[in-house]
Amino acid sequence: MADTYRIIEFSAENFKRLRMVGFQPKSRVTMLTGKNDQGKSSVLDAVAYAFGGKRAAPEMPMRRGAKTMEIMLNLGKLIVRRTGTRLEVTPAKGEKAWNTPQAMLDSIYDELAFNPQEFALMDAEDQAEALRKLTGIDAELKRLDAANAADYAARTPINAEVKRLQAEIASILVQDGLPKEKIDEEAIKARKRAANEINRNALAATVEKQRLAGALADAELGEQRHMQLLSETAAKLHEAKEEHPRLMERLKKGQQIGSALTPLIVAAREITAPALLYTLLQAEQQNHDWCTAENARGAELVNFILDREKVLTAAERTEQSVHDAVAQARIDWEQAPSGEMVDTAALDEELERAQLVNREIDRRTRQAGLIEQRRAKQAEADTLTRAMEDREEEKRKAIGEAKMPLGNELTVTEKQVLLNGIPVKQLGEARQILLGVAIGIARNPALRLVLIPHGEALDEDTLAELGKMAEEKDFYVWMAKVDSSGKVGIYLEDGMIKENNEE
Repeated sequence: MADTYRIIEFSAENFKRLRMVGFQPKSRVTMLTGKNDQGKSSVLDAVAYAFGGKRAAPEMPMRRGAKTMEIMLNLGKLIVRRTGTRLEVTPAKGEKAWNTPQAMLDSIYDELAFNPQEFALMDAEDQAEALRKLTGIDAELKRLDAANAADYAARTPINAEVKRLQAEIASILVQDGLPKEKIDEEAIKARKRAANEINRNALAATVEKQRLAGALADAELGEQRHMQLLSETAAKLHEAKEEHPRLMERLKKGQQIGSALTPLIVAAREITAPALLYTLLQAEQQNHDWCTAENARGAELVNFILDREKVLTAAERTEQSVHDAVAQARIDWEQAPSGEMVDTAALDEELERAQLVNREIDRRTRQAGLIEQRRAKQAEADTLTRAMEDREEEKRKAIGEAKMPLGNELTVTEKQVLLNGIPVKQLGEARQILLGVAIGIARNPALRLVLIPHGEALDEDTLAELGKMAEEKDFYVWMAKVDSSGKVGIYLEDGMIKENNEE
């Protein structure tokens, strides 16, 4: 077992309210009593200052009006003297000397064990941390907490991504009853291209049919005009031929009249009949003019007859070809395909429905992909959550298995310390003091001393319990307590010992 220390002699001069105090504690529980402001707490502060130095120094260590100050602690194996700010640690014969006296004192001095009431003043979480450190599980709990914090940090963006994916999934509305596979739009488009090609060919055939119909109409019109020409030419030729003999007959009579007028004119000249001669000459001239005109008309009629005969002959020669042309045009028109169109509106509707269905299937596929992403992300988050829960279980197990100063009566959580299920902050002051002593003792410092600045809450039963605890653990307790009887413990008055009831 490591070296342990106890104070076998104490003295202090001019420290805080103390003038001159010195004594050798005789019992496990040394009680420093007296009225208020008589130096009880100053004795305990002197011990703390002797060990802790600057970190335990009060604001005004030296008694008002004094010139010097000294505290001496005889620990058996060494003597500690602190004079003002000067520290001297003298080892007993055969004991090790330290090059740094304060470091030596720090190695045997535990502030929490020194003043157990400090534990009651801590926040609940600080109490829990102090107890976890005492039981040796704090490092493990911190390791688990650090791992949980890392997993929590890693899980946070994953959970955010899960929520984002869930929101996106919820925003995608998918129709029921969709086919398993997408509809082949390309097959519909191919059918539509084929229908369009048929329609283009049908349109071209319709245009050609219309052209052939026009050609047939033109041929029939030409045939009609040709036949009309034949009919009109034949009729006019017939009239001209019938007119020609009559004209010849009239011209013959005119010539006969002219022949008849000639002797008459001669006779009139001979008889010298001027009036008659003039009349006959006029008649001769008129007959000559008429015959000339009729002769010219006869010539024209002959030319007309010759011309019409040529026209009629030519028309008769081409009549068959005109009939043949009409017949061929009719055959071409009748044999030309009509060009039946295919209704593509149904294909357009089918394609539109297919595209709509396929878009819905794409949405369903997108949603399924997002659901899979969410599942994978949720699995990541769940893995981290399970790891965190497992660590929480490890923490509960470690806390449950931790060896507590008061056994099963004392439990610790992350947030507080419980005594028999009651939070420390709700315990009475006496029970808090005893708990602080138990925890201080459990810290097992080298200096086997516990200081209680305010012991007024401890009654006879709790004092007896405190003495038993100190005896069992080989500890000593110095306790300041207001008591003006002068019959309890070391009674102080005005910074000095007036009665030492321990002796």
